[in-house]
Amino acid sequence: MLFGAIVSQAQELKSFMDDNGKFGYRDENGKTIIAPIYEAAYSFSEGLGAVKRNGKFGFISKEGKVVIAHKYDGAFGFSEDLAVVEINGKYGFIDKTGKMVIAPQYDMALDFKEGLAAFRQNEKFGFINKTGKVAIAPEFGYALSFSEGLAIVVLNDKYGFINHTGEFVIKPQYDKANSFSEGLASVKQSGKYGFIDRTGKMAIEPEYNEVGQFSEGLTFAELNGKVGFIDQTGKIIIPLKYDIAGSFKNGRATVLLNDKEFHIDKTGKEIED
Repeated sequence: MLFGAIVSQAQELKSFMDDNGKFGYRDENGKTIIAPIYEAAYSFSEGLGAVKRNGKFGFISKEGKVVIAHKYDGAFGFSEDLAVVEINGKYGFIDKTGKMVIAPQYDMALDFKEGLAAFRQNEKFGFINKTGKVAIAPEFGYALSFSEGLAIVVLNDKYGFINHTGEFVIKPQYDKANSFSEGLASVKQSGKYGFIDRTGKMAIEPEYNEVGQFSEGLTFAELNGKVGFIDQTGKIIIPLKYDIAGSFKNGRATVLLNDKEFHIDKTGKEIED
């Protein structure tokens, strides 16, 4: 349920692909800012964008200048001043000068969030700090980054939430879960999604086939093939009538209805672009 190209966090640069299958960046008005010369172009984060050229990833500025040379097999956006890079099938972290801060040694690694990053070794997930020291031992079947003080982990095929010390705040009991956003996290039980608060209390009963994350007080929710928006009490604010819907950002969300894509405000009124 995503729309358009990848958007940067600051200046609104969107990646695009030309007729030759090459990627570049345009601004919100459609003006080409960085020529399409890359084999892949990802979101700008903390001022730098990961791009692939001649089979290798590097990082460029928003002016298109190469800041970190193209020498990685894989690369992801910067988060908390560090970025995940891949070399010979192993993952490590570099800083914005390109210095390798944590050597490539993990089978998988996620972005740093709240000072910790999830990693996988020997088929188990744990967390490291920014010095590369193991902060939470790798003992989980899966893990996601921290959000609002809690991280999703999977144990015995059930999803729960731990704090920064690795202690369970919400025990593994859900069939699926998504990270906390605006104080609530979606969880799946008996085939339906609802939302819990940070204590694990069910705030919105599981009744939807699909939901998003709360953004600006609303999230999309899907039932019987139609999508609308609910608030944090579970009240339907915008009727479930769309075919697809995205999250609200700056007071607007993109929706699709009868093959027509357009924006709506928080009352459900269509916004002229």
